[in-house]
Amino acid sequence: MGFMQPDEFFPLIDVLVQPSLLHETFGRTIIEAYAYGKPVLVSNRGGSFEIVDEKETGLIFDPTDSNTLSSGLLWYINNWQKIAEMSEKTLLKSKEFLPSQIAEKTILTYSQVLGNHETH
Repeated sequence: MGFMQPDEFFPLIDVLVQPSLLHETFGRTIIEAYAYGKPVLVSNRGGSFEIVDEKETGLIFDPTDSNTLSSGLLWYINNWQKIAEMSEKTLLKSKEFLPSQIAEKTILTYSQVLGNHETH
């Protein structure tokens, strides 16, 4: 498919598969998939799997065991009707990563660390 803009790519898929072997700190493509209502299948590497709610917004697999990837794919195939339900949950989950939400959480964290309980 080559390079595609997110608004071109995500409408073409049912589920995003991110089979990363690297220990990425944060998989932005997962948040993009959520924003388009797409559940994910991600490896348990780095921070990507930490933002997946198992069987709610996606599935997690171990890239050192090919059976877990195929099991995840088969789960989606056998439970295709759950994708619409998961889609609603991914849209809700994506809102947690809006800049305003991140800013609010950051300010709250700094306030707690500094002992200042005033938030803006």
